[in-house]
Amino acid sequence: MKRGEILLVEGVIRDFPAINRDMQDRKYWLEIMSISPGSNGEPRVDGGSSSPAQERFLKAMDERYYRKLQRIVDTFYPAYRELTPPESRVVALYYWDDMEIAEMTIELDFSYRYIQRLKAAALYKLKRVCMDIISDVDAWREREHNELSKAIRLLYSA
Repeated sequence: MKRGEILLVEGVIRDFPAINRDMQDRKYWLEIMSISPGSNGEPRVDGGSSSPAQERFLKAMDERYYRKLQRIVDTFYPAYRELTPPESRVVALYYWDDMEIAEMTIELDFSYRYIQRLKAAALYKLKRVCMDIISDVDAWREREHNELSKAIRLLYSA
């Protein structure tokens, strides 16, 4: 694999937990907003009308964006599950737990070279799916830096 491809694949792998969390947050938010009553005694959002605040939040939860997140998760996760247990463990420790290979040698009781081979094999297996979803991941990265997304997360955590 070329260095540029490796960087793209590694970027998708590193971002996946945040993308999955964002998708789950948006899913729960949409579910809550769809059944919540209006703030001024109005009918439920799914009943036909909504308050201005609810309209603002529903627009922020753009359905196309949610579908992109769902596509990323539905594409990446099955490919990750197809990795061998040692490969998936190395990916999880290296990319999501920020563990160095030297630390993994102690944790997994594997040689340094074997862990490097497992990591390279996992990257090679995930390359195709990562390249398929890279445009959606880039869209998520752009939106992640959007002020509206930051405000929604802040409101959600309150």
